[in-house]
Amino acid sequence: VNSISISMLVLSAFVGIVVGDLAWLQALQMIGAKRVILVHSLKPFLAAIFAWFILDEPVALPMLYGMAVTTTGITIVSLERTKEQNEPPGKGGAAVGTADGEEKGEVCEEKVSEEMAEVSAVRESEDASLKGGFVLAFVDMTLDVLGALITKQHGGGLSPWAIQLVRFGSAAAMLVAGSIIIRQAYKYSPRSAWIELEHAGEAGKFKTGTPPDWVLLPSSTKRDWMLVSLAVSLTTVTASILTVYALFRLEVGVCLTLTSVGPLYALVVAWIMHGEKPTKRACVGTLLTCAGVWMFALQ
Repeated sequence: VNSISISMLVLSAFVGIVVGDLAWLQALQMIGAKRVILVHSLKPFLAAIFAWFILDEPVALPMLYGMAVTTTGITIVSLERTKEQNEPPGKGGAAVGTADGEEKGEVCEEKVSEEMAEVSAVRESEDASLKGGFVLAFVDMTLDVLGALITKQHGGGLSPWAIQLVRFGSAAAMLVAGSIIIRQAYKYSPRSAWIELEHAGEAGKFKTGTPPDWVLLPSSTKRDWMLVSLAVSLTTVTASILTVYALFRLEVGVCLTLTSVGPLYALVVAWIMHGEKPTKRACVGTLLTCAGVWMFALQ
């Protein structure tokens, strides 16, 4: 193992974990999980193309068929609705003017005009948010694939544990450094604090130079921190090490397809923990996913 390999693993961490995950989290807030999942359904095919171009991995038709079937099943399951009902928005329209006088009618017309202007502004904001969210989802998907390719190309001399130690260790160092830099910038920048005050609409409650909450550690109980630590040890540590192990033994496209079957497990967990029985559509999606995995196993 040489310094170039370590440097490339650090680069893969910056590309796939730091920038990619930040784009993913922002996309979730802007367009929601379902739209992000739809965008990520293209990830296996993008990974197969990139791996063929960069790593010279073969792209066979049976593999593409398996990707298509598996991805279709995952998408069907992921888009399954939960028990939560989408309630229609309240009908809070302005009152209709009556014969009590022309003055009340004019007031109603003004209210209607104001509400229409507000609705128009909200729609424009939502359209911009949708476009930006889809762009971030595509960016996250592309960077995730590139991070996996860089890891496979330059991490062959290390064990999966060592690879993830370098990647997540460097990513943690980058995020801590970024947080410190931002906090120091707010500490010595009155302008930044003024922007936060203006956004919050609570002028006078914050001292000049106070950093925003998103660069600070959340305040939680010991039990919450223990549960978070357990979740991180299972997902971020154990699952990622197993993913790297599979990455070096399978084609990149196949590996990223198989690691996307999480919604299937979510169905079982929701059934056991919340009593939410899978619907027929979810069962069809599960069968399609299993059929796609079986097609991979036959290769």
